[in-house]
Amino acid sequence: MHRRSPHCTSDRSRENLQHLSILRKPGRVSPTWPRRVRVSENLAVVDRRAMATGVAYATIRYCDRLGNERVAQWGEVAPDELANAMPVRVPPTFAGQRNYPGLFWSVRSQRHLVYESLLELSHLWLLDFASTTAAIATQPFQLTVGDSSHVPDLLVLDAVGGVEVVDVKPAAFRFHPRFRSQVEVSERLCAMVGWRYRVATEPDPVLVRNVQFLAVGRRPIAEGIGIDDDDVVAVAAGYSLGHVLERLRTEVAPEGAFALLAGLMWRGVLTADLTRPLTRDTVLEGGS
Repeated sequence: MHRRSPHCTSDRSRENLQHLSILRKPGRVSPTWPRRVRVSENLAVVDRRAMATGVAYATIRYCDRLGNERVAQWGEVAPDELANAMPVRVPPTFAGQRNYPGLFWSVRSQRHLVYESLLELSHLWLLDFASTTAAIATQPFQLTVGDSSHVPDLLVLDAVGGVEVVDVKPAAFRFHPRFRSQVEVSERLCAMVGWRYRVATEPDPVLVRNVQFLAVGRRPIAEGIGIDDDDVVAVAAGYSLGHVLERLRTEVAPEGAFALLAGLMWRGVLTADLTRPLTRDTVLEGGS
């Protein structure tokens, strides 16, 4: 079943996403921002009969890539369709809000993804950096069971066909009774269709900063230089970052040596211990 929805129309969604990039000045509020989809907080009153009988009582609402709102039974929608869908809701932007929404360009998905908070943004950086990630969708669908509903934060497809649903939550709220009820429902429903589910809390800040520092590698620098990946790995694996940079600047790419290495690390061709600050002494290793 599908219909046009004021929350899912492609023109309005594009307009709302544009607002995220311009509403950065204090006190600036969008007069046309739509109301977000109301999500029940009381997931402790989930219909137990529905959970006992399986997915037939769970429904999923999402917005396809053309902006059509669609509703189906849980388990009937292909993961690829959800990964390419538009966000089922776009977070509001207003003066004085505590969270910080915005847009993130995903190399894996080749499109902008909306995020609701800086914590969610940190996890988008890490997922986009992971070479096992095939596609990411944010606010991918609304899941309804009984009289309760929930919109997960992330849907992740991996390179081998696996699917993971992620809720991003500060660690301090992870064991809140209402949230624990939500987690229980999400875990059971994801298990029914063979998907993974997890709650993501604050990541390692050093890891996030290192990944952001390597973001220049998201651009296809190596193609412009015309050097083979294996040639770089042959001279880089087992050596320090500073040593490899000097050699590349001298022999291969005087102006783009770091971007070249960052690109190889972003694609998993080269690896390093990114849980420690990245310095010239960081040792590089060959990836998978």
